[in-house]
Formats: sequence, C-alpha cells, structure tokens
Amino acid sequence: MSQEDVELLEAVRDWRPPTKLHPMAMLAFNLYERFGMSLPAEGVVEVRAMLDAHRDDLKTLAEHIEGLARFMILIGEHYGDVAGSKRVADLMREYTPLFEPFWRRVGEALDNVGHETKGNFQRFNGEVEEKVAVLHDAAKPTGTIPLSAMLNPARPPPWARKKAVGAR
Repeated sequence: MSQEDVELLEAVRDWRPPTKLHPMAMLAFNLYERFGMSLPAEGVVEVRAMLDAHRDDLKTLAEHIEGLARFMILIGEHYGDVAGSKRVADLMREYTPLFEPFWRRVGEALDNVGHETKGNFQRFNGEVEEKVAVLHDAAKPTGTIPLSAMLNPARPPPWARKKAVGAR
C-alpha cells in the first residue's frame, strides 16, 4: 500500500458534485437558443469543440461534462426535447474512453490498499457481497457463529421449564 494509492482513493471518496452551475451548461443552452430551441448536428459539433479543448485535463473535462449533463436534463425534461437530449448523451459517451485509465488506476489502488478498504469502497458504491445460506450437509464457512449462540431466547428453553414445573 502506497501513500499515493491512499490519497487517490481519498480524493475519489471525498469528491462532491459542484453546487454552482458550470458555465458549460449556459454555453450549451445559448447554442440551443441560437439554433431555435433545438440542437442540430452543427450545434453538437460546436459543443464537441468546446469539450475537445479540455481533453488533456480530465478534471476540467469532467466538470464540463457535468455541466453538459445538467443541460441535457433541462432540455429533456423541461423542454421535452428527447432527440436533443439523446444527442447530448451520445456526445458525452464519446469521452468515456478518456476516463478509463483513471478508473483502472482507482481499481489498482483498491487492490493495493487491501481488501478491507476495498470492501468499504464497494459498500459505498452499493456493491454488496452476496451472502448465501449454507446447504444442509455442507461444511460451515470458517468464522461462522451458530444462530443459537447469537439469539437471546424470549422464553426459557424446554428443559428449564421442566425443572421449574418439577420444583413446585
């Protein structure tokens, strides 16, 4: 486990989406208005050019794409422009391969840090380990505790009652 791995995972864990609207959303909306409340192929080309200017800086590119995602939701839900919203989604998907090395590096850092941290990160992402009941004749997994040892019985067991009845 290296300090670099820990810092990377902490940065991913601590990231929060911006609270302010990114200027990319307004630039895209201005294009949308300029093209008569639609986003034709020419508009997509202009948005792509704005995104391409930031291909070398993933953090800035991600911020631009986040602003574009807000624009996509606006035109899809508020203006009912499903076709324009789909064009924006397709454009954003074009940039997915640029982020693959980053996420691969995050996976390597998880492997390097250890299984405990990896389990915590997976639970954070909603990925829970599937738990399966043991078959009747199968060997119990190591470290298991019988249910009877964990439960506090609501009433005394039958043999305790017999003693109590016999004591009367």
